[in-house]
Amino acid sequence: KKGPPVHILYPYGIDEDALEKYSHHPKQDIVGMVGNFIPWKGHELFIRSMRLIHDEYPGVRFVIIGNPYEGNIESLKYLEFCRDLIRDEGLETFCQIKTDVLNVFHEISQWKVLVHCSLKPEPLGRVIFEGLSSGCAVIASRLGGPYEIIADNEWGELITPNRENLTFAISRMLSSPALQHHLADAARAYIKRHFLWVNVLSDFRQMIDPLIG
Repeated sequence: KKGPPVHILYPYGIDEDALEKYSHHPKQDIVGMVGNFIPWKGHELFIRSMRLIHDEYPGVRFVIIGNPYEGNIESLKYLEFCRDLIRDEGLETFCQIKTDVLNVFHEISQWKVLVHCSLKPEPLGRVIFEGLSSGCAVIASRLGGPYEIIADNEWGELITPNRENLTFAISRMLSSPALQHHLADAARAYIKRHFLWVNVLSDFRQMIDPLIG
């Protein structure tokens, strides 16, 4: 099994009260992703997977949380492209893009499934930690950092990001509430072991004390 991942290099932590609050929040039939708008984050892939999933699970809604990068014209154009794609594919009644969300934890703690489908290797994947802490069943691209964070089929599912794999993984998750609960419970335990703030700060102190010493 994998040991604790690279949290010392880019600390992520949550206090125990918040972990219990968000990870036990009642879930709605929502599959969502979080990521600012840039093509390699995989928004288009996520959107193009929705039709097939909706045909099989018509009660499920889809949410994308993200913003364009400030001052980046290409990022703004990509946001508009995604909005147009949702409209052109006839997905507007069950798909929503949310920008300027103040409390992402509150939003994603209501989701059943969080999708991370970056097409290029992520240096870490902080959103994955947020999903694991929010009681979601997490599906993530196996490229880069996510491969170090998630033990496949233990507290999340790793995929090679393409439409077939993503559609299959989401459908599998929606068809099995038992699998969702298993992954969410295992994710909560994983975060509690390694990513409570008190543990993160203790690990960080053990690393830097000899250096400042």
